[in-house]
Amino acid sequence: MRPDDLVNTPVPRGLFWAGIVTCILFAVIAVIARGVRWDESYEHAQILAGQVTYPPGHPLVVYVHNAFSLQTGLAGLALKCGMGPLLFCGIRNVLFLLATLLPVYVITTTIARSVLAGLLTAVLLLQGLLLEFDGSYPTMVWPALYSNGHIGGGVVLLALGALLMRAHRSAWFLLGLIPAIHIGQWPPLVATMVAYAAWLGYLQLQKHRNDPTPLPPFKVLLTMLLIGLAITALFFVIQRPFIVSPATEGPFAISGDAKAVWQGYTADHDPHRQFPPGNGHVILIGTLLLGGLGARFGRDATIRRCCTWITVYAGSIALAVWCTMAIHAWKGADIPFLLIAWMPYRLINHMPSLTLAVMCAVLIVRWPIRGWWITGIATTVLLSRSFWIPHLPPTMATSYFHDGAWVAFGLYGATLLALTPTRRKDRQQHFYLVLAAIVALACYHRFGAACLFLGLVCSYLITRNARREPVFFHPILFVPVLVLLLGVPWMVTELHRKSITLPVSAFESRIAAQLDTTETPLLLASPDNILLQAKTGIPVLAEAATPSLISYLPEIGPAIDTLYRDLYGYGFTRDDQKDAFPLARDILWQGRSTEEWRTLAQRYGFTHVITPASWSLNLDRLLAEEDYALYAVPDSGKKRPAIPQGESGER
Repeated sequence: MRPDDLVNTPVPRGLFWAGIVTCILFAVIAVIARGVRWDESYEHAQILAGQVTYPPGHPLVVYVHNAFSLQTGLAGLALKCGMGPLLFCGIRNVLFLLATLLPVYVITTTIARSVLAGLLTAVLLLQGLLLEFDGSYPTMVWPALYSNGHIGGGVVLLALGALLMRAHRSAWFLLGLIPAIHIGQWPPLVATMVAYAAWLGYLQLQKHRNDPTPLPPFKVLLTMLLIGLAITALFFVIQRPFIVSPATEGPFAISGDAKAVWQGYTADHDPHRQFPPGNGHVILIGTLLLGGLGARFGRDATIRRCCTWITVYAGSIALAVWCTMAIHAWKGADIPFLLIAWMPYRLINHMPSLTLAVMCAVLIVRWPIRGWWITGIATTVLLSRSFWIPHLPPTMATSYFHDGAWVAFGLYGATLLALTPTRRKDRQQHFYLVLAAIVALACYHRFGAACLFLGLVCSYLITRNARREPVFFHPILFVPVLVLLLGVPWMVTELHRKSITLPVSAFESRIAAQLDTTETPLLLASPDNILLQAKTGIPVLAEAATPSLISYLPEIGPAIDTLYRDLYGYGFTRDDQKDAFPLARDILWQGRSTEEWRTLAQRYGFTHVITPASWSLNLDRLLAEEDYALYAVPDSGKKRPAIPQGESGER
């Protein structure tokens, strides 16, 4: 057997699935050890399950019922079937972590033909070395509040990974199912799969092919695609009866220019649809360069094939991002809704996982022993940074080493060396291309360019004598394993020490107890509050994500705009100054008379108001704790009738 044949041997199916099980077990243990976090879907599920009641036509109710999301629908069904918040949020946390781990594991394992390489790359990704390279939406790795988009992106990358490993049935099935999971991240996958189908059609027409792998029948691919689309269509049909029309009367009635509100909010207040930061373009260009070099100069057929389709995928994202940016710069606030509403700039967040997978796989395949040495050092440095970073000068630590971006640049430089072609003519072209990349990066990120160059030089020094392996290789390789093993006792200790409960403050618990006898409570709080509904079980008139609903359903924009003008003193049209968004609410609220509060309460239905404890409203203060206070609006909430103890048992 030739070396190339050995390198291109795929991973045994059983071993591959053992790695999948390892990722799942790690996700479960990690979530339990770190504690379950609240998830955004829980509040939406509360509404769908009827556990909280909002006034008719409230924008959040319209959005939750109308948004085409299988994740939200299943969340409501789970609560309807009796699932509690701890189990629900725990499952969502595990899915969040799996959306981080599984794509990079699958893609790295496919390219490197090594399960250990996939697992090591997943550990490396969890250290957050690529968190700074994101689009207009922040990149996350550990479970966080906003999980829908993260899980959707993970499923898209899993479909791409299935395509790379030639699991065609899974890839085409997911292609049909993803619109129901998260349609906003679907288009680049569609473009890639269409290109792949065209390539398969071209190969089918060829009488002789160099690739010995049997091509999948188009009938099978079409069948799997139709099954996925059928599930998506079935969910669409099931959702139709639950659609809620925007209010035509009452405080949330649609009156006003929806386009003007949408334009004003998108242009001045929506951070997720602003132009991506520079680091996002760096990772996008870096992925295109790395994928192109891998497709051209990869050391074996598997690397070249996988890098080709990763480049096609990254190219489709680059086309979507940069074309949208050009139109956005030209049209400004007049950019068409359909062009920007699906948040194309967030697609950059797919690049970190792809780039890291290609880097680790190429290093390990190019240098079967020393490549492990390089990735092992990088992993060890990041795993141990909590020990050595405190000993650095504060300015140096915060300016250069607070994240792992410098390690990512170093690995990128090492990968550029690993992709050096064997032919002398190609080497010259490769040299000038790498030099141009370093110079271009230095114009934007000098420290990153220095780290990239240093990574290239160090990897050259490590690998210059390819026939002699360092005697201290094995201890260094197993340092990351040792660090992980030392972490197991900590995890076990955390399991016994922590009470597995969701975090709820004493003030939030007292609110729930205080309003337990109110028939239809509705809270009015600061517009930047988060998870108040989840923690108290009481509906909240507005919270941090309420204005963002305008970006998805512009028709409810006027209702939200009117609500914020009446209660918080500012709106979202272009006529409103952006600087007025954080208005001095304390002056506005403390200056309102009792009658004005009563009038607003009768209009919008809220019964109680939450403010900082230092404020003094012209209302009855019910309780104050933990820097916050709860006020009651007179004549705004009905009490539940008392239940006689003899009729329904002791209370």
